Amino acid sequence: MNPFQPAGIVFPFPMLHLDRPTRGDFLRGFFENVAFAMRGNCEQITAVSGCAIDRLWVSGGMTQSPTLLGILAATLQVPLVVADVPESASVGSAVLAAVGAGWYPDLASAVAGMVRTHEVAPDAARAASLDARYRRWHEIYSTFRSWTL
Repeated sequence: MNPFQPAGIVFPFPMLHLDRPTRGDFLRGFFENVAFAMRGNCEQITAVSGCAIDRLWVSGGMTQSPTLLGILAATLQVPLVVADVPESASVGSAVLAAVGAGWYPDLASAVAGMVRTHEVAPDAARAASLDARYRRWHEIYSTFRSWTL
């Protein structure tokens, strides 16, 4: 969690062993990088707070990809609670407006009445493979962080 550390994508997975990576290989590498970065963030949060993450609430445009959601859930090995409407800021504004207009007595009621989610369960069969790639990714990323410009 260093604000001065530039973010980036590491594409060693699954590219290092491929002579001619396909678009699908690049997309998988991108999705795995997103999932691995999120796992790293969750591990930092757990280390700082002392509280394990037992589910992750996600929203936004990338939640429209079932492939990414599957990789993320399997990487984290926790269920994902996915917002059915990816524009969570807009839904949140509508929830606040509905309470302010008196349509709901409080935020909890408005959220219960207006927010819809579904759950994506982790695929245990994919977890071991992703765990091994995450550990290698983390090792490579740690090496890159020690480099200076």
